[in-house]
Amino acid sequence: MFKLLERTQNEVHGLWGTVWDTATGDQKNGTESVVGQPYEYIIKAFLQGDKTEPKLRDMFIKVVQGIIQNLLYISPARHLLYVTDVRQGRPSGKLEHLSCFLPGAIALGAKYLEGEPGFSSEMKQMWFWAAEGLGPDEVMFKAWPKDPNDGLWTKHVERWRQQSGRGVPPGVKDGKPFRGSIEGDKDYFFRLNSYQLRPETVESLYVLYKTTGDPVWRDRVWEIFEAIRKHCRMEGGGYRSVWNVDAPSPSDDMPSWFLAETLKYIYLAASPKKDLVPLDKWVFNTEAHPLPIIRWRDWEKKRYGIGA
Repeated sequence: MFKLLERTQNEVHGLWGTVWDTATGDQKNGTESVVGQPYEYIIKAFLQGDKTEPKLRDMFIKVVQGIIQNLLYISPARHLLYVTDVRQGRPSGKLEHLSCFLPGAIALGAKYLEGEPGFSSEMKQMWFWAAEGLGPDEVMFKAWPKDPNDGLWTKHVERWRQQSGRGVPPGVKDGKPFRGSIEGDKDYFFRLNSYQLRPETVESLYVLYKTTGDPVWRDRVWEIFEAIRKHCRMEGGGYRSVWNVDAPSPSDDMPSWFLAETLKYIYLAASPKKDLVPLDKWVFNTEAHPLPIIRWRDWEKKRYGIGA
């Protein structure tokens, strides 16, 4: 599979399309997106193999640079940073909750690619900025009035650098909570207004906490858990999804990923044992199962051509 990804990775921006021909392995459309794509697996496979597969490293560096240059946008009024899909150069403005694994994947790269060939200190800073600015929700963002691509995050970062470069760039600073009454003033509209107890956001917050050491990310995980207890907990036991996050009304389902993933990351973030599952020894797969990092011995590397 990784050989196929290497063969089909776009030479210019490093991204992959969203539709593939299952017979040939070729890509069939011109839409670039992070939803359902292999970006998370590439960095995790590289780390689990003890950084012995440079092709995986190179693929990940190239694709994250492509994401930063092409898929990160900020909203026109509140400058909220988000990732969206792009078709033929035009952003859709759609941010899906399933995309919220991305900050965690970028933060892992920013932390554990340091010192690797092709990964500069400037790239590390940009990656952490991107990871810390991305926000959770499943919404449609408003487009910039003249040209949707006026919202490209890298344009605003470059303008900020030219003007002063002080503080943090646009999209990274915490935005003030929306307190208005007009829906459009949020800079986004709900595309799907339910909350389905998904793990992607808390996973990324947990990884940001572990890679930066900043307790603000742990605190945000706990805020999410308190909201879950308030709005999703059932009197007879268990938790359920809710419809309409602005005025929560209960659903009648508890997805399996809530117990297997969401609660696991919440527990790990809140645990008083700081290194309960240290990320320099374990890698969480996409279903939140911790897998040990393989420490290859020299004879194994030689016999099986590992890292060659």
